[in-house]
Amino acid sequence: MQEQELNNLSNDKDSTIATNNNITGDRLRILRKKFHLRQEDVGEVINRSKSTVAGYESGFRSPDKKRLDLLAELYHTSVDYLLGRTDNPSPTNRDNEPRDIRELIKTNDFTYNGKKLDNKDLDLVLTILERIADEKS
Repeated sequence: MQEQELNNLSNDKDSTIATNNNITGDRLRILRKKFHLRQEDVGEVINRSKSTVAGYESGFRSPDKKRLDLLAELYHTSVDYLLGRTDNPSPTNRDNEPRDIRELIKTNDFTYNGKKLDNKDLDLVLTILERIADEKS
């Protein structure tokens, strides 16, 4: 059921401003329940009280950067997701991990010089990159 709540929250593009202001709190509450944690448990991890965690979830308080980082790590998500900057709860990359450009190209829309690249264009780019990689082997 929590997974459905996450999907509903992520898919609700017509939310009111008041709801958007508490998207972090809503996501924190849903994730805490998904991970079967109590507010006390979360508070111990981020070195804050149960009432502070409740304040985050209700939108009455906002976590600072350090707490957001800890919460994102606890819930295996990104700070961007917690803040509502993205609707994808699964981060695709950690800052220090290399990314495979093939996967990046397959999962994103791209433009070049203001023009959208279609699948045929992207296949050509991948072919060129494969030749470059083969020469390095």
